[in-house]
Amino acid sequence: MKTDNAWFGVLLKPALNGLREYYTESESRLLASKNADLSRIRDKPKSAILQLDLKEEQRIAELDIELQQHEANYDILQANFLRYSFVILTVVVFTDHLERFCQALQEFRHYQKPPPTPDGDVIGLYRRYIREAGIEIAPHLWDPINDLNAVRNCIVHSSGDVTRSRYRNRVQAIAQRDVGIHVSSSADRNKPIPLYLSNNRLIVEPRYCYQIVDDVANLLVTLCKAARIPTLITLENGGLVFKSEPS
Repeated sequence: MKTDNAWFGVLLKPALNGLREYYTESESRLLASKNADLSRIRDKPKSAILQLDLKEEQRIAELDIELQQHEANYDILQANFLRYSFVILTVVVFTDHLERFCQALQEFRHYQKPPPTPDGDVIGLYRRYIREAGIEIAPHLWDPINDLNAVRNCIVHSSGDVTRSRYRNRVQAIAQRDVGIHVSSSADRNKPIPLYLSNNRLIVEPRYCYQIVDDVANLLVTLCKAARIPTLITLENGGLVFKSEPS
């Protein structure tokens, strides 16, 4: 048995823990940058403003423009860039580990058929392979992964424009479940969520980014248990729990 296949379940720990820490650090850095820029705007020396020889109303207007630019940059563009990219990254990490699971499964179960070559619907291909190898888990565990893939495809293929996505109906249904996915509209004015610059844009909230890591972990750990592949991860109380000894 190949070493990396034998340790597949154990190696999930650093991969998924690293994914979560990467996102947490990225959000932290974005917030720090946002606060620093806001302080720069608010602490701008009055002398610099007075040099513009503007009336009080004009100075207020200039400040308002800067604050609007600040909000557009940090609350809309950069926030969405970060979370869009994290959704894509999570799918990349998941499909890579799903392929590795299939390779480990072939050796652990002495299954003669090799894993499929990644092409097209890779998640569907691996899921069928796993089922054919005799591994059965509750079908509903795949639902959040299929949702995640639909969100990813909306981002990749239509830049987050829900109306142009072939996954429009599914993404809108996900948004209605209040899981941290939102579709922007003109009715969102003054709501405390990052808005996009136009309507019908996919908005990804931080809670969704954290949840998808748990969803991926839950599925992979459940698959490992069903295949009797040791792992160091459990999912308890809605979060990842890392152990020191494999189970």
